[in-house]
Amino acid sequence: MKAKKTIRKRYIILFIILFLLLSVTVGYSTVTTNLIIKGITNIRGNDWDIHFSSVKVTAGEELASLPPRIDNTGTIIDFAVDLANQDDYYEFVVEVYNAGIIDAKVSDCIKLGLSAEQEDYISYDVSYVDGTPITPGDVLEAGDKVKIKVSIKYYQLILADVSTDDSLFGEVKLSLKVNYVQR
Repeated sequence: MKAKKTIRKRYIILFIILFLLLSVTVGYSTVTTNLIIKGITNIRGNDWDIHFSSVKVTAGEELASLPPRIDNTGTIIDFAVDLANQDDYYEFVVEVYNAGIIDAKVSDCIKLGLSAEQEDYISYDVSYVDGTPITPGDVLEAGDKVKIKVSIKYYQLILADVSTDDSLFGEVKLSLKVNYVQR
């Protein structure tokens, strides 16, 4: 019998504890205030749009067998020049525009078209118009524009270095692509 009384006392104590816990919970919820937040927010989609927006030849216009042109994607410039004589020089300026809402940085600058042999005779330089080199990590903030200068020169050769391979001279077809990634 004593065991039944002990079990009964435990149930009563457990019932009292649960009753008190329930009472405290209900009492607390009636005393607290409700916080209601109302508002309107507009979420705008991200817009990534970096492209070459314009190109202007600044030197050697007569040497272009294919003037610089921006492709349909706006991300590649193709051009061809006829470098027939030493010291022939061709240059143009292209504007890069970040029309998106995301800041960007340069990943790399890809110059295509010169063979290893032609690189011995032709310089193909790409820099900002102030002469600063384009380097990975350069920032182009949303809405900003930057001008890039592209120059190609068939420079003076030392007579002993002159190749007899005529395919190294004349028209050179080149491409330029500057890759940007999210900042």
